[in-house]
Amino acid sequence: MTEAVSELLDRVDRDTGRLAGAMRQLDCPDGVTRPVATFGRGTPIVCVPLLPELNFVYAPHIDALSADHEVVLYEPVVSRSCRITVEDRVRELRCVLDALGLDSAHLLAWSDAGAVAYRFAAAYPAHARSAALLVLPDRYRLRPPPMQAITTLLYRRPIERLVPDAMVRLLLGYFLGGPGAPPRLLRTRAKQVPQFPRLFKHSMLPMFFDHLPEAGELHCPALLLSGDRSRIVTVDQARRMAELIGPGAEFRFVPGGEHFLGYIATEPVDRALRDFYARVGVS
Repeated sequence: MTEAVSELLDRVDRDTGRLAGAMRQLDCPDGVTRPVATFGRGTPIVCVPLLPELNFVYAPHIDALSADHEVVLYEPVVSRSCRITVEDRVRELRCVLDALGLDSAHLLAWSDAGAVAYRFAAAYPAHARSAALLVLPDRYRLRPPPMQAITTLLYRRPIERLVPDAMVRLLLGYFLGGPGAPPRLLRTRAKQVPQFPRLFKHSMLPMFFDHLPEAGELHCPALLLSGDRSRIVTVDQARRMAELIGPGAEFRFVPGGEHFLGYIATEPVDRALRDFYARVGVS
């Protein structure tokens, strides 16, 4: 393991522990008790999670934005045996807002969690003040084509028991890795997660396959941020997503940005977020 990867793993571990330590148990209207953390005071910004193990991606934004906003982060319900759909996650987000007594909030979402933020904002326009979406395409189209075929087979067929953990870790590393967050880092992190192929299939891939936005669905202000080094979302895909949302959306290109956009390219992303929130009235 290189020194750079070791240092990044240490940083991820520190951020993971810090965020987990800030969690408190919150009783939600659906009868589920969820770990939720709040940081700072002010207009609420909710970070929409994908997996508890990936919550560290929001650490830089929490640090930057909690100086003058209330930033909310929670741990989503996951499953290794049944599918957690985008609609399940939308209902979960609504329950978290209700449990916190928030009538509305600004939504910040990274990667596939953007599918949840987008669908929530479309379904509950009165409750979403804005949506900032990091590295979200109009449609997921994996390249090269065998990657799409392998992923679809895992999602559609009951083969997760036959798929070696190492193969799914390779898929994750290929999809999400980049110069700043090399595939080896992601494989190392995934190796620490029990029954990872099942978790990947039932709690991650639905966000990938259920993301089917239509033109004009979103009416709140939106910001799309993406770079040119993500293997899973091209610049054109992210730009098309912004165009699909309509005139209320802005696209920002981050040169050299990879899939772990805000965690690796923290400064330009936080600057773009602050500019966006200044324009949409977060104060």
